[in-house]
Amino acid sequence: MITSQGTSPIEDLSQAGRAAALLMAAQALVLLALVVVSLVQVVSGGTDDVAQALTEAALVLVFAAGAAVLALALYRGKAPARTPTLVWNALLVPVGFSLMGGGAPAVGLAVLLVAAATIIAALLIPRAEPED
Repeated sequence: MITSQGTSPIEDLSQAGRAAALLMAAQALVLLALVVVSLVQVVSGGTDDVAQALTEAALVLVFAAGAAVLALALYRGKAPARTPTLVWNALLVPVGFSLMGGGAPAVGLAVLLVAAATIIAALLIPRAEPED
């Protein structure tokens, strides 16, 4: 698709949009890695409750897909992806604090930093203008 100026939509993507897309893609990859770890534990017999491990893996896979969809939408310059990205990362803030208080301070801090960076990047993306 070519715009009226002869550039592709990707070239029109703001730095903030690129940053938000990259951060959401990183979140999707981390979640996908957690799915793989969970499945490896199931296959290797490293878990006592296979049904629970598979259920958790399936749930995390759904979240990974959601993050990937948002990353792709942001990368394609879809301004309506801004709001769900903000909500997604706002919901990560209490998760980060919970991890910090629950014995995983490094992981919690990482979650908080990525969430904050993604929120800032998403806030800098221009809002979608409704079409007449």
